[in-house]
Amino acid sequence: MTGPPIKSVAAHRGYVLRVEWRNGSATLLNMRPRLQSPRFGALRDEAVWKSVTTDGRTIRWIDDMGYSYEMAEYEVNQFARSEERRV
Repeated sequence: MTGPPIKSVAAHRGYVLRVEWRNGSATLLNMRPRLQSPRFGALRDEAVWKSVTTDGRTIRWIDDMGYSYEMAEYEVNQFARSEERRV
């Protein structure tokens, strides 16, 4: 498969992020535990949370001052695996 691996992203209630992949699968990430970190703390603002976009390789949120908060596609899989270990 060629091209960017991420097809789309969507911000859901409860800070759940849905990532749809070009191969037809989807990943649901509970981002709530990461909102306490300096890296993702700005996502607690609902407007920032809902601003999620992707270029197919990076997931990006932008706040009202223009700062961006990013997560690479490989991190989606890392975060998903870490959630599986916690269950």
